[in-house]
Amino acid sequence: WVLKHVLRYKYALIIGCLGMIGTSSIDAFLISKLKPIINNFNNSSLILIKWLPVFVIVIFLLRSIAGFAGNYSLMRVSRNIVRDFRVQLFNHYCYLPAKYYDNNSTGTMLAVILYNVDQLSNGVSSIVIIAMRDIAYVSALLVVMFYMSWHMSILFLVIAPIIAYAVSLSSKRQRKVSHNVQESVADLTRLTEQGLQ
Repeated sequence: WVLKHVLRYKYALIIGCLGMIGTSSIDAFLISKLKPIINNFNNSSLILIKWLPVFVIVIFLLRSIAGFAGNYSLMRVSRNIVRDFRVQLFNHYCYLPAKYYDNNSTGTMLAVILYNVDQLSNGVSSIVIIAMRDIAYVSALLVVMFYMSWHMSILFLVIAPIIAYAVSLSSKRQRKVSHNVQESVADLTRLTEQGLQ
């Protein structure tokens, strides 16, 4: 269901993914070239020393453009999906029977439209952005790591599942806290609405 909404904005999604891949590739390239530049700086020719600032500026300019394109495009997809969800939810509310409105407070329904949909969007967009960026970044850095030292790369691959397990435990706790916050916002909105009437 969410995939159907995401695919409506596939061009922005593609630009966002390419931006994230570009940013990660540039970071990995910079990391791979940093050690040779630092180690050979004293022995370098004047041409290298002269063009080094231009190289750094071009690299950071390209990284900034790729990062902006990636983040902007993915956030645009996210905000459009939020708008679609809110419109769809509002249309659903319009066709509900009167008994539903008698059993549920306006504050709770407003909290669903305003807060819960936004939380869903922030969660989805954060997951997409972080997943795209980190997958590309880790892949590019693994290539650099295997190129520089295959011993360290294997050590990383052994430790990675332990780190993934710790992140999994942390995200379960975060979901539980987020659910409690959603319930609190619904209660606060309901009480505020009752106090204002």
